[in-house]
Amino acid sequence: MLIKEDYIHDGAALCLQDLIQRLVLDANLDGHDGCVNTVHFSPSGELLVSGSDDRKIVFWDWSAQVQKLSYNSGHDNNVFQAKIMPFSNNHSVVSCAADGQVCQICFLISTEEV
Repeated sequence: MLIKEDYIHDGAALCLQDLIQRLVLDANLDGHDGCVNTVHFSPSGELLVSGSDDRKIVFWDWSAQVQKLSYNSGHDNNVFQAKIMPFSNNHSVVSCAADGQVCQICFLISTEEV
């Protein structure tokens, strides 16, 4: 017996499968020595920040496919989240990791100038 909830679920699964099949690799950004666990776009969409098992945080000019800045996060374990804070002009990043700590880094210069 087909009920409404099953139909909606199956329809959503088909849409999701169709979307996944249409995905293509746009770029391969080399800069981490471990598994990348997080990526986040800056509020303007110009920069991408990534965090990894190597405990580094990397800023990317994703449209030019170049690394802008890379630094050790200060975490003692894998970085699971890194976000550029809104209203910070890309000067502030908050990260969290498997060490249970939350870190905030504030830059004195703009990451767009690096």
